[in-house]
Amino acid sequence: MDVASAPPFTPAHHRAVGPLRPDGTLWRLVDERTGEPVVCRLLPPPRDEDDPAAPLRLRQGLWTLSQPSHPALIGVRDHGVAPDGTRWLTTPWIDAPRLADAGPLAASSVARLLGDLLGALDCLHRNGLVHGGLDARRVRVFPDGAAMLMDLGRAAELLDGRVGGLGGRPDADPRRDLRAAGAIALAALPDAPPTPDWLPVGTLPGAADAVLRRLLAPDPEAGFGSAREALAALGLAAEGGDAPLPAAPLIGRAGERARLGTA
Repeated sequence: MDVASAPPFTPAHHRAVGPLRPDGTLWRLVDERTGEPVVCRLLPPPRDEDDPAAPLRLRQGLWTLSQPSHPALIGVRDHGVAPDGTRWLTTPWIDAPRLADAGPLAASSVARLLGDLLGALDCLHRNGLVHGGLDARRVRVFPDGAAMLMDLGRAAELLDGRVGGLGGRPDADPRRDLRAAGAIALAALPDAPPTPDWLPVGTLPGAADAVLRRLLAPDPEAGFGSAREALAALGLAAEGGDAPLPAAPLIGRAGERARLGTA
């Protein structure tokens, strides 16, 4: 394999197949332990790298995303730090088209898409994470109509404040994720209008019609306060209950203090 087709870093027990982006930040690999294809993403430095809490925030996010979560949320298989300090993560290879390339969906499929996206966002938000970059390119759709939310490298960085804190950063607002989910669902309809106000009442089946309109309400105060609230309005139960995923194990001096305190 020549240098042009090899990533700058390959995790142990993996073999590079080829680049998925010309900038060299996304690669298709094979896990030689299982023979399964995976995607390896090389993450840029945190945007707030001057913040001493940023590395901990990123590590916490990656660890949380590696735990079992929601069927509509792609999982992080592994993550770590390359010798040059670059953070990396691997996710399963998903053999399904992007929603942006799939064409219009039937109204019933859009309603299911909305439920899947809200369920995945509820899992993220419940664990102090936001996606921060949700659009139709980052959603895959399967032949049975199920959807999966992809591209979680940004989510690992954008914690809502449980670890380190992001203050008032607008890209760390869960409500932006909710509005993006509504915009994706609206755009997936045939002959999608620019706003839900142009939709005939009853375009989506059941409660999904009213939920879509509320997600895209011009007044943010009229929208949903959480993905959990929107799921309830759809008549869907959130998976995983109210409990967050386990907290990441502490390392370094913080871990040593924690172990001494429980010894």
